[in-house]
Amino acid sequence: MLAAYSVERRTVARDHCGAVACSLLRGQGHRSNRGIMTTQQATLLAACIAAVGTLATLIGTMLASRRAEMRASHRAALTPHLDNLGEGIHQVVASAKILRQRAVDGAEPGNWLERSKTGAATLKSVRPKCRYVLNGLDDPLRTLTRMPDWVATYKNIEGTNADDLVDGMRKLAEGIDRAVQRSYRHGLPPGRFRRWLLKRQNKAVRDLWDQRFAGLSR
Repeated sequence: MLAAYSVERRTVARDHCGAVACSLLRGQGHRSNRGIMTTQQATLLAACIAAVGTLATLIGTMLASRRAEMRASHRAALTPHLDNLGEGIHQVVASAKILRQRAVDGAEPGNWLERSKTGAATLKSVRPKCRYVLNGLDDPLRTLTRMPDWVATYKNIEGTNADDLVDGMRKLAEGIDRAVQRSYRHGLPPGRFRRWLLKRQNKAVRDLWDQRFAGLSR
């Protein structure tokens, strides 16, 4: 009887251990399944990623199209004035150089002063029309329109030199010309660096002109 009871206890214990082991295995299986993505979840995630990518592409395309439109609009606004700008800048600078050379040689200015003033008048007429499309070029263009009178009336005084004035104006004119070309090519107004550079060149020319009057007052 004791033997039968002992066997029964071992059987119950074995069955109990087996039940506990099965329960543990089921728990581990549930925990491991939590870290596995189902097919439906993977499909949903892929669809979300594709949607985000499509939206980003659409936004990028819209922004690029908008930038292209703005650049085309800038070029269209600048195009009617390119000929007058180029012609006026060239005529003012070329005539001023010849005026200065004739003054050095002791020759009469001839019609070169009128030619230079014609170029200055062209710049005067186009300057207000480009004030916004060529932001930052208004003052340099205004200074350039004064080149004919400044060169024609400039006299060398101690500490000053007319050649320096002409050279400064030449550099200013080249800076304006480059700014206009870059603005048209990129379809944008002159950048911050270009405006800063022209401001410095413009100040250098005006300082040379002001030195003349400082010399006269001595």
